[in-house]
Amino acid sequence: MHRKDAKMIIVNGNQSEWEEGLTVEKLLARENYTFRMISVWINDQP
Repeated sequence: MHRKDAKMIIVNGNQSEWEEGLTVEKLLARENYTFRMISVWINDQP
């Protein structure tokens, strides 16, 4: 469950709540993404 006011990062349709210091690169590494083509949205913006 995510907070209503939380900033979200969506990678290939999977939501992750943004936290201080989190970058897209760190999120991709943490979630073990290795795809060549990835769609990333931050706060509903591509």
